Amino acid sequence: MTMQQTAGCPKHITFFANSLLETAVWTFAELAIADHLAAANEPQTADEIAKNQGWNSEYLYRVLRAVADADIVREIESDQTMEPEKRNRFQLTEDDHFLTSNHPTSVIQSVETNNEFEKRNISKERYQYLAGDMFDTQTIPQADAYVMKHIIHDWDDNQAINILKSIRTATNGKPTTIFIIDVVVLPGTEENKVNPTLVESKNVER
Repeated sequence: MTMQQTAGCPKHITFFANSLLETAVWTFAELAIADHLAAANEPQTADEIAKNQGWNSEYLYRVLRAVADADIVREIESDQTMEPEKRNRFQLTEDDHFLTSNHPTSVIQSVETNNEFEKRNISKERYQYLAGDMFDTQTIPQADAYVMKHIIHDWDDNQAINILKSIRTATNGKPTTIFIIDVVVLPGTEENKVNPTLVESKNVER
């Protein structure tokens, strides 16, 4: 796989850390807006795209503005501030042809061709949400896997270790996988710039 084909992949990993941005990116992909922008010979306004597709231009502009903040599209602002959905133009950034349907590593194609997960309804029976105290092993159910999103970073090292120990105790020695999802800012990066880091899942044993 060439560098051009994988360009943009690491940046897109960070989108899952922000639910609002995740929703905007999902909408952007679901409506195939990247395809519409890629097919155009020049940058498009939200109003131009909306008229061609029968969409609401104001709502579309909000989506485009959201993904522009994430550098998925580039907004070319007009010198007029009124009705930006009719004046400001948008185009894909170089990295974000990754979101078009004909890209060699397209996310859209992967979802369309690998839909066995949805067909079997695995998600409807294999997990559940339960309230509990992560420091109290009595409230932690035994499970095959635990997902901890935006939790560990809120605690100091000792408390973080206690949280993991509580889960280990709750498993009664059964091999278990813990998925820890957190935003990691690495040294040497720009201030307030999130650096995407892929962290491996770890198996927890006695």
